[in-house]
Amino acid sequence: MLNIHILTAGGNVDNVYKKIFPHYKVSKFILLTEAEEPEDVKASIEKMKLGCKESGIPVEIIENEKENIAQLMESIIGLRKNYPVDEAVFYFNVTSGRKDMAIMAFIGSLWTSGIGYYLPKEFKEPLELPAPRIPLDKLQSNKLYQKILIELKKSSGDISQSTLRKTIMKNPNNNKDLSGQTLSQAIDVLKKANLVNLERSGRETLLSLTLAGRVAYSVISGMPKTGK
Repeated sequence: MLNIHILTAGGNVDNVYKKIFPHYKVSKFILLTEAEEPEDVKASIEKMKLGCKESGIPVEIIENEKENIAQLMESIIGLRKNYPVDEAVFYFNVTSGRKDMAIMAFIGSLWTSGIGYYLPKEFKEPLELPAPRIPLDKLQSNKLYQKILIELKKSSGDISQSTLRKTIMKNPNNNKDLSGQTLSQAIDVLKKANLVNLERSGRETLLSLTLAGRVAYSVISGMPKTGK
């Protein structure tokens, strides 16, 4: 699986890309630029390209027309043609560049099942932007998804998948005994939606909510009941 980091060009991009390595695996960088970039931005891009060449990390430059947001979005969405979801994870770094381009990059992360993140000076860790990649009506209509989020929210720390199954016991969608396979399938959906973290510990799989998962829990817990 490729780990591709997509950045927007700015006068400090040569410093921003270096801060990614302690936190993420990097297979490749894709740098979104515009025609007629200011000289300081051009210089920063060249420094990044040189540094990546020395590190053996490929850099792909995608240049769009100046202030052409529609073209920028088309370029971002088009990346999935070359890098399907099952072959590459997209990480959208919105730290560098103009605000409008950074915002569009984040929106692009939603359309391409990517992960948007920011590297604030105040934090030691990246701030991954809490965007669930699953429609809220799908969460609301599936009681098992909701139950998993609720039980993970109740737990003070990580909870094992086996303990979670014993806690839930019955599939709330049909009131039948909850099988391990059904629970695994539901967890896989929530993981792909960036709502839960999975970590192996010996023979056990430990689960916890992501920031997006906590946001999703807050939203569904405040929704009116549908009766489904």
